[in-house]
Amino acid sequence: MSTYSSILNNTTQTQPIFGRTDMVKNNAGGYVFKVSNMEQFERFLLLGTIGGTYYVSEQKLTQDNCKVIVDLIKSDGLKVLSILKEYAKAKRILKYDTALFTLALFCTFGNEETKKQSYKAIKDICITGTHILTFVSEVNNMRGWSAGLRKGVAAWYNLNSNLAYQITKYQNRAGFTHRDVLRLSHAKAIDNVQNSIFKFVTKGSVDESTPELIKTFIRAKNAESISDTVTLIENGSLTWEMIKTEYLNDSSVLTALLPNMPYVALLRNLNRFGREHVPMVVSKIKDIDSLKKSGIHPFTTLNALRVYSKGHGDRSDKTWEVHQKISDALNEAVYSSMINNVESTGQSVLFAVDTSGSMSASVSNGTISCREAAALMSAISYKTEPNSELIWFDTQGYKPNFGARTSFEDIAAKTPAGGGTDCSIPFNYALTNKIKYDAFVIYTDNETWAGNKHALTYLNEYRKKINPDVKVIEVAMASNPHTQLPRDDKNILRIVGFDGSINNVINNFLKGSLT
Repeated sequence: MSTYSSILNNTTQTQPIFGRTDMVKNNAGGYVFKVSNMEQFERFLLLGTIGGTYYVSEQKLTQDNCKVIVDLIKSDGLKVLSILKEYAKAKRILKYDTALFTLALFCTFGNEETKKQSYKAIKDICITGTHILTFVSEVNNMRGWSAGLRKGVAAWYNLNSNLAYQITKYQNRAGFTHRDVLRLSHAKAIDNVQNSIFKFVTKGSVDESTPELIKTFIRAKNAESISDTVTLIENGSLTWEMIKTEYLNDSSVLTALLPNMPYVALLRNLNRFGREHVPMVVSKIKDIDSLKKSGIHPFTTLNALRVYSKGHGDRSDKTWEVHQKISDALNEAVYSSMINNVESTGQSVLFAVDTSGSMSASVSNGTISCREAAALMSAISYKTEPNSELIWFDTQGYKPNFGARTSFEDIAAKTPAGGGTDCSIPFNYALTNKIKYDAFVIYTDNETWAGNKHALTYLNEYRKKINPDVKVIEVAMASNPHTQLPRDDKNILRIVGFDGSINNVINNFLKGSLT
């Protein structure tokens, strides 16, 4: 027979738990908890809002996040700026344009001191020529030009030790050229070499002080034959963007360019390389030192694997021959970029991946869904922990079937997709089967709604009956402001991101070295 307390405990997820006044309705109609403004800022910064989510348009999601960010900038600008600088330096941000847009917000809505420090941060956050042009486009849409902003942008040019490379490799972006930016910023050269670079950018002229790279760049743009172009590439270390477009499909030009191509540029142009280039392409992709030095985000590698393996473009009619050795090398690179000297904790952990319909939304409008990204992250952690178990769930649980050598593409293909969302499943599974875990790690977008009980209800029951000290790590896969569990529990950690540091954070929290 039911008791009144059991009736209250059986609250469905479409209603708040009795007595909890801190619950809010999520986008799917379920009741959850709201994350702090700082956590929401981190979700926006690391995941972005481009493409929106399954339930929310990118416009509304962006507006909601920006309101929170602007409030933080106005209330605690310097602290939030330090987080932006930290994540940018660590290369944790999924789409770097998010960092540049956020920096523009700081330069627009910060108080006097916040703006001052934001202007100084321009040279550090804007790493490449593309970055400075994108940032200028964003800030120019938000505000006018002040002396402080001009000084901060000019410093990027004045203090850049590789300026000739930056202005020839990254020539325009977002409707701006370096000529536009030099004029807007009123930048003044600090020596003869820099003065010659500025003259080239603004007037197209060269003199005896002009760096040799720029002179070679000009010769390449005027080259009248493929053989001359190849010679210039080999002798001048030219890159993809410095060559005439009509020569970029020639095999000999591609062969000459390969040694000079940065890691990211190579991944973006894999479709161009034919069978004769496969050994060199595979060698460059497998170069772990180059992979780490590039600071490439795992999502970029994963996206390259997905696009290349299809053999055709999603938004064009381009097709290409897929070489299995390149696909295999990309798979290795994905795992290498996600693993950062993580050692097993030896603990018993249940890794649980939300595979419901809402997790089919793409990550930052790319080719990878939240579900697929979560499947990869959980698989890597699962393989690291020998005493762990992995389940997938929507409104019920599923046991995956793959081995230590299963490729990401195979894991993604085997992962179920669709159904409602019930984030209580992992806790109910452990409770029903009376399994003592040291921790739960749950990957979800927090759009839970379908359960007959809340995740917190099952967790409290599990702690009472099986393990009172069990830890929970919730990995957010979308930049909404929701979480399935309350914020005031020291044994619950919410994290966000899709990069190699996530596994270290999980590892450290399980070992008790992160609080």
